[in-house]
Amino acid sequence: MTTRTLRSFLLLVSFFGAHLANGQLIKDSLIADFDFDDIDSIFTAAGVFPSLVSQDYEVEVYRITYSTPHPQGGTTTATGALAVPKGKACSPIMVYAHGTIAERFDVPSYLSTESVIGIISATSGYLVVMPDYLGLGDGPGFHPYVHAESEATATLDMLRASRTFCTNQQIGYSEQLFLTGYSQGGHAITAAHQMMQEQFSNEFQVTASAPMAGPHDLSGVMQDLMTSNNAYDQPGYAPYIVLGYQEAYGNIYNNLSDVFLAPYDNIIANFLNGQFDLSAVNSQLPAVPRDMFQASWINDFQNDSLHPMRVALRENNTYNWAPADSMRLYHCSGDNIVPYQNSTVAFNNFVANGTTTVSQIDVSATLDHGPCAAIALLAGKIWFDTMVNDSCDPVVSTPDVSVAIPAVKVFPNPTKGAIQITGYPNSSIPVTLRVYNLQGLLLHQTSVSGNNPEVQLEHLPVGMYLVEVAGEAFVYRQKVLRQ
Repeated sequence: MTTRTLRSFLLLVSFFGAHLANGQLIKDSLIADFDFDDIDSIFTAAGVFPSLVSQDYEVEVYRITYSTPHPQGGTTTATGALAVPKGKACSPIMVYAHGTIAERFDVPSYLSTESVIGIISATSGYLVVMPDYLGLGDGPGFHPYVHAESEATATLDMLRASRTFCTNQQIGYSEQLFLTGYSQGGHAITAAHQMMQEQFSNEFQVTASAPMAGPHDLSGVMQDLMTSNNAYDQPGYAPYIVLGYQEAYGNIYNNLSDVFLAPYDNIIANFLNGQFDLSAVNSQLPAVPRDMFQASWINDFQNDSLHPMRVALRENNTYNWAPADSMRLYHCSGDNIVPYQNSTVAFNNFVANGTTTVSQIDVSATLDHGPCAAIALLAGKIWFDTMVNDSCDPVVSTPDVSVAIPAVKVFPNPTKGAIQITGYPNSSIPVTLRVYNLQGLLLHQTSVSGNNPEVQLEHLPVGMYLVEVAGEAFVYRQKVLRQ
């Protein structure tokens, strides 16, 4: 099948995606086979000393294509890379989430620079899952940049599809699951960890996670950085997140010219199209990010707490929960791109929410965002290595998740006051409905039963809420906008 034919097929799959289950393996292909000489060359090029990372296995890398939800509804497709240590009977799984990229094919499934992290980890015995995220690689559409929910679902579904692939190929893996990612990947892996813990704990048991230099406080630290009058080395982040949330929510703007001044509106449309890397985008934009925005848009954004962009940023903070598994937040306090205060805000919120399993690691007081990555990633892997159990019974079948994913739905969304619930397993048994604000405060709780019970939320102010439906064998959570 030619590349053009494959992409046309994927677009058709995306259009008719309602017939595909989330995490369904659609296609797999071997894209690289590294022997020990190849791996030696990779270590040399990456500046990694073999004494720090063992070279025990040759490595195969596969491109995985799978089904996953689109944030505006329906099912789409996504791709990722799976690095397999050849001949190992029982591999712990490591998920690596990549950092910010704008060029569509600069992703793990096309052997990007960051795929080396997976290859290096696989040669020491990990089965490494590396999602591309939505709208990158062979996935259709625009990438919903730092959109927590789709980062999480793309990660979980890549993991599901990878397990299916391993079952089909009789590749054994252990039940140990390690999560890590840098920059955007730190944000993505935190969102994925939260979803695993809160919605799919009977399917995924996280051994440990290491989010690194993630923009966890989008509505605080990062918002202040992007709207200040100071120069910033990565001005392309600002329009990328605006376009990304337009892809995710569809309500950020009607036209780019409503948000961005000329000529930046056309520059952004032409350069954030998946064909250019972020350095090319940055070179066309002003050093002070706010200088590319319409003054009226910035004014509305800063003064209206219910501005759709403000709501979206709050919704995509990744600290409104309490991790129950071991987590280390790695960062460098010399980071000027994703300031270390993101990790501090996340850590403080985790502690306030009751966690006792999270620590914060300052890797360097002087290193900036790029140089920090190699040291942080190596430190995280060394930490993971201390927990690996090589004496394990390999899993060679995909777990049954039919009970883990009930077809619960809360609608309408958005709502002007009333919501209904449908799809929970037994409508004759009461379930508990709870409503939280995005800071985790319980605002409303009631017991409901029957077919499509209705709950009134008119007493709540306009804003975004987390609705939880809890039954005897399941917990379902969904964000709902009260208009």
